[in-house]
Amino acid sequence: MLLEQEQIPFVLDLRWRLLSIRVNGLEYITNVIRLPDLLSRQDILNDSLDKVRHLLEEEYPLGNEVYRDENGSLLS
Repeated sequence: MLLEQEQIPFVLDLRWRLLSIRVNGLEYITNVIRLPDLLSRQDILNDSLDKVRHLLEEEYPLGNEVYRDENGSLLS
């Protein structure tokens, strides 16, 4: 249908829905005194976001993670 440039009926109702999981990660990571604490907090934050991603992508297939930084992730 795409190659023949025909109108696909369900394309008219297509909408993006985004789910944003936000944390104050930069403050959490930088509020340390020693370097090992900073690395540990980075690992904890990444592990937590990985668990949320696993939950929303595999346990309850609601979407896929499309973006991540130290302040959270975005799923579509």
